[in-house]
Amino acid sequence: MEARMKLRPYQTAAIESAIQALTIHGSAVMQMPTGAGKTRTATEIVKQHKKPVWFICHRQEIERQAAKAFTAAGIDFGIVSPRGKPEYDKPVQIVSVATLTRRINDLPLPSLAIWDECHHVAAKSWSAIREQLNGAQNLGLTATPERFDGKGLSEWFGELVVGPSTRELIDGGYLSDFRYFAPSDPDLASAKMQAGDYKKGDLDKVMNTPVLIGDAIAEYRKNADGKRALVFCASVDASKALVDRFNSEGIPAAHVDGTTPTDERDASVDALASGNIKVLSNVEVFTEGFDLPAIDVVILLRPTKSLALFLQMIGRALRTAEGKCEALIFDHAGLWLDHDWFDLPIEWSLDGGARQRRLAGRKHGPRRCPECKEVRVEREPVCECGYEFPTGSEIGECDGKLTELRRAVPSGCETREAFSRRIGCARFAMNRWISKGMPLCDGYVPIEDAKEWLKENPPRNMRPLFVDDPSEYESQKAFARRIGTYNSQVRLWALSGVIPCAKNGWIHIEKALDVVNSMRSNKIAKPKTKKKEKKRVANGSEIKADFARRIGVSFASVTLWCRNGLPNDCDGNIIIDDAIDWVEANTRTLIKVNDLTETQRSFEKRLKANKGMAYSWAARGMPLDKNRMVHVPSALEWVRENAKIRIPPDAWPPDSDRKQKPQPTAA
Repeated sequence: MEARMKLRPYQTAAIESAIQALTIHGSAVMQMPTGAGKTRTATEIVKQHKKPVWFICHRQEIERQAAKAFTAAGIDFGIVSPRGKPEYDKPVQIVSVATLTRRINDLPLPSLAIWDECHHVAAKSWSAIREQLNGAQNLGLTATPERFDGKGLSEWFGELVVGPSTRELIDGGYLSDFRYFAPSDPDLASAKMQAGDYKKGDLDKVMNTPVLIGDAIAEYRKNADGKRALVFCASVDASKALVDRFNSEGIPAAHVDGTTPTDERDASVDALASGNIKVLSNVEVFTEGFDLPAIDVVILLRPTKSLALFLQMIGRALRTAEGKCEALIFDHAGLWLDHDWFDLPIEWSLDGGARQRRLAGRKHGPRRCPECKEVRVEREPVCECGYEFPTGSEIGECDGKLTELRRAVPSGCETREAFSRRIGCARFAMNRWISKGMPLCDGYVPIEDAKEWLKENPPRNMRPLFVDDPSEYESQKAFARRIGTYNSQVRLWALSGVIPCAKNGWIHIEKALDVVNSMRSNKIAKPKTKKKEKKRVANGSEIKADFARRIGVSFASVTLWCRNGLPNDCDGNIIIDDAIDWVEANTRTLIKVNDLTETQRSFEKRLKANKGMAYSWAARGMPLDKNRMVHVPSALEWVRENAKIRIPPDAWPPDSDRKQKPQPTAA
């Protein structure tokens, strides 16, 4: 199982950097985007580190995820949580924060403590535990290494190890690509702020409206009908209302929240995975520790100023799965206004202030107008087309009609769809080339670099690219049909350079026809050769085919026997007498000695008797030879005298005078 769990290159680099940071500073934070495999990476660190080791988490979902990863890696572990009997003697413990605050003295202190979702460490219960583990090495895992108030985590951790960006993981094929839909003209106007985020009571009023719910269902029908969707709602009432509308529209849906029993929650997740339901709506349940790659769509109906919460919600749909081409993100809350594009590299710092610097950059940096699609270098309040940008300071009910948004295209680049149209190929072919190494720039295709790559790695299943006239070429199979020859012949000519072809093997039709016509006109007839005389067979021998007919077996059987020792001469002919003795001694074959002997089944067919009759007659005394073959004349005589069956006239051999003898009268 471990052999199948091969580490990705960025995971290996992160492990090396984390171990080095722990050695130097005694504590570190390992940052990786959602879906990058933080738990899998931590598992490898657990295997390499001195025991005991604690894996500290605060959600049941994370606890299950860690247990699954440790089991797959062959790690002996125990679980200390309210949901099971603790095993304190295990070298590795998965411990919940709630239980650890009460039982920390029952466990031997660890040499390494791994903190999942460590951005919560500033909470009172977390920080109390952290203070008691100053003597151990501490490794934090998170996708967003900062507190919501913008302060850093340097009070608890000494070094930051930054992993790849979401875009780098997408380009590497480790995460699914996405399409992002958001309101083209949001009208944000009514919810108040509290502790840096929107007040939950106001969110319920804004996001639980018939208009917005109806638009969410309409967009699902339009762009993702039949796909599995995970919905994030602002309140329980809003989630239940949305689920009722989905079900009334004939779309199977279910709701879960923090009060939903575990069994019911698990059943809903299984139903979504199997496709029995298409939509699963939740309220603050699946933001952390939830892994279901089959999710195709994320529907955002939960506004937030928290970058961590935004990234966690988006990440639910980005995991790769078989048959999944891309994820769809429906942002009905206008979150893109507060957080910009999530797949680009993000500035992080344990010292704090990174969030303020990002916000300042967004205040004065470039942005794209959703009306005219132009990118403006400075964030002016009004675009040149007349569109007024919203401030994003308050929220309210917005127009639920969504428009697909894209980042500004870098100079000299274009989208994958545009490049595929440029060269005349299908979009799925682009994905295959990218997986083989075709260059990308922030998710877009650099035109000139991509052309050079395709010239060096020409696709074999399409006409040559970047030639004067691609219609002058055709595939080897089509050219073989054109001239009426075999595909293998054309392939041989192309490989040997006889006929001109492109780098990908496609044939230049006109030039190749000239070569073929020249070869055919200059072709010299081969001289007729005399047929080889058959070698004479020595007396007492015969060829394999004749010997097979002699004893009543197949030619293949005789060939096999020759390999195993059947007597034959230097020319491969069978020495008859010796070969018959060998067959009798080494096989169970019933040898047909002459035309007057045959098998028992053949004798039954001769008499048109039922199967098994000959075996019964042999038991009663019907004469057989030493190979249990039937001597036809003697056996027919015995049957005439001892069996109550009519012998057909044509059953007697031609050389026997028994054919003229009268048949016995039936009793």
